[in-house]
Amino acid sequence: MKSVAVYIAIGFIYLLGILPLPVAQKLGRGFGYFFYLTNNKAARVTRLNLIHCFPEKSEEEITSLTKDSLKSYGTSLLEMAMVWT
Repeated sequence: MKSVAVYIAIGFIYLLGILPLPVAQKLGRGFGYFFYLTNNKAARVTRLNLIHCFPEKSEEEITSLTKDSLKSYGTSLLEMAMVWT
């Protein structure tokens, strides 16, 4: 028997899946920017990976790449919901 949380998550994925693509992409970029602002594990790992991959980049460039990467990550999460539904 599935818990209520599973049904809520499935419903949320379904609702995201029926959004028009441009809306889902903007919302996904917003999620990615939220990940950056909250400095969660995804943001920290992304930043560390970029520092290791591009040691010649300045701090501002690493910050910009981190933001762009997380925005792309958020967009792909919402696009996945569209594929699943």
